[in-house]
Amino acid sequence: MSPIRRLSITVALLGGLCAGSAQGASVSISVSDADIRVGETFSVNVIANNLFDGLAQGDELVGFGFDYDIAPGSAFGLLGITITPALADPYTDVSGTGGAEVGGIASVLAVANAGSPIDLILASFSLEALAEGTADFSISALLTDLDEGLRFTNPAGDQGFSLSQAIAVAAV
Repeated sequence: MSPIRRLSITVALLGGLCAGSAQGASVSISVSDADIRVGETFSVNVIANNLFDGLAQGDELVGFGFDYDIAPGSAFGLLGITITPALADPYTDVSGTGGAEVGGIASVLAVANAGSPIDLILASFSLEALAEGTADFSISALLTDLDEGLRFTNPAGDQGFSLSQAIAVAAV
């Protein structure tokens, strides 16, 4: 089994975060355009905010992963996924039956805690607006699945998350 699994699409921010620890890090979804029209392309970034907040200096992000799902007949379709260049061995699988997977394993010292929190784009989804309407973009990472969540050298910092955002597509 490879690192990480599912994400589903929606674009009005409904989001919430379920943290696996008391640290200040969070995960967010950011849409590149507030006025999306049929036929346009846009991107959705999944961002780790305040990464390393509350963790010891020198701790490292060793990997991440989450599930995503784009419903058939959605107002937008997936064109591609880019994993942050700071991570080696990016993994994407759009053929999953219960959703698709995305994730990455950090190369040695690629994403280390230098003593202050950082924001890091984990993945960027390139999407095309196909039809007028609203669709959900959702991500989920459960710590019970070893290839999901934010994973650190110190497992006490590991964090799961679940959030959703609704994305509206307008007519041309």
